[in-house]
Amino acid sequence: MDYEDHLEQSKVQQSRLKGALSFRSKDIGNYTVGRTLGKGSCAVVKLGIHRDTGKQVAIKIMKPRSLREQKEALREVEALNRLSHPNITRLHQVIREEGYTCLILELGVGGELFERVMDCGKIPEGEARVLFRQILSGVQYMHANLVAHRDLKPENLLLDEYGNIKISDFGLSNIIKPGKLFSTWCGSPVYTPPEVVLRQQYNGIAMDIWSLGVILYVMVTGGMPWRLESNVVKNIDDLIEGNYDIPDFLNVSKDCKELIGMMLVADGTKRASLEQLMNHKWTCAGFEGAPASFIEPKPLVNVINENAFAQLEGLGYDLEVARKQIQTVPTSPALTAYYHLLAKHRRLQKVNSCSPEDAKLVNSPDQYLNTISRTRSKSHPTPKSPLATRKISLSSLDTKIDISLDEEKPSSKKKEKSILRTLLDRFRKPSAKRNSREVPRPVSMVVAHNSPSPPSRRRY
Repeated sequence: MDYEDHLEQSKVQQSRLKGALSFRSKDIGNYTVGRTLGKGSCAVVKLGIHRDTGKQVAIKIMKPRSLREQKEALREVEALNRLSHPNITRLHQVIREEGYTCLILELGVGGELFERVMDCGKIPEGEARVLFRQILSGVQYMHANLVAHRDLKPENLLLDEYGNIKISDFGLSNIIKPGKLFSTWCGSPVYTPPEVVLRQQYNGIAMDIWSLGVILYVMVTGGMPWRLESNVVKNIDDLIEGNYDIPDFLNVSKDCKELIGMMLVADGTKRASLEQLMNHKWTCAGFEGAPASFIEPKPLVNVINENAFAQLEGLGYDLEVARKQIQTVPTSPALTAYYHLLAKHRRLQKVNSCSPEDAKLVNSPDQYLNTISRTRSKSHPTPKSPLATRKISLSSLDTKIDISLDEEKPSSKKKEKSILRTLLDRFRKPSAKRNSREVPRPVSMVVAHNSPSPPSRRRY
């Protein structure tokens, strides 16, 4: 991404942020709006206090104007509604008032992880391991529910009152579709993988894993793997090639360096999977095993829908392993993803069974709304003028005759011009009746006192 494109995107974000900052109400639903907690790229976050219970929440205020911004807001709500994890910010309520969309969210009272790193200089590996395990658990849960965050960074990782991680800001998140790649440039430059910087199509899961590598690097070193200048990566070639350095004086362990190297791989297809990261020896050091997944148990599947099951391969699952997991492990990520794919498959079956017009509306409502004005003339043709074809019924005694009178249409441009010329001439020339009138004789200036006054005449 070059500097001009970055400036253009910043202007758009500033315009959207300005719309969010224009919110001046002191009340949203049952909440009293307090001080500003932070400002994102397109929204502002304020403190909210429930008037009855006194509970404190974070209120994310947005003002979506275009259709694209409205769809982004809907995607964020859809993603948060799918997620219920102790390390992911919980969505309590959505309130829409006067063009504003307000998300009532769980409050991270401990601040941002970025602030924690800046205060400490760098986080000791033992403490960083605890935090990173929580991040991995939350990201695994997101991906199992087919949600890609696409903006993971220390600024979007909040801490609660006990110092636990809360993954927040799903404004750039999107639903993962098996076998399909994303193409929208998004995220922060230093946390963005090479394929996104090069404007290539990318896998949302691989993008999040790259961002996890940068986050772990920041935690254990207290710095960035690539230098920034005006929020743009200065040594962009090193980022594209995946080149970085961890100085020896920082005393980062060999296992931690190895784990970072498994994530910061330029080729997205060769990056480590979440399962490999969660079972790495650095991640599991001092613990009994991999981080807890917190995936809700689902009913095991005995009869597999092969159409939905085959799509798991597009999400990076090994089909042989996935088949065993969905039949034996109630809390496996593959089973959760399978149920999402099965629900989508059943929705598509309902769409295919309905009328073509309803199918267009369900599959792509925005495309349907954009094309409805173009197709209106075909589906609802404009009725012909009653003068075009008239039928007159003539009844006389025992006979009834139907005569069709078609409106005359000029057969050529020449005939059309002659008709217009005739009409114009008719209005330009004075009528014969007006010419036949006698011109009034002039009246003498001297009139007898008892003579009648001349009759008044109308002017034409």
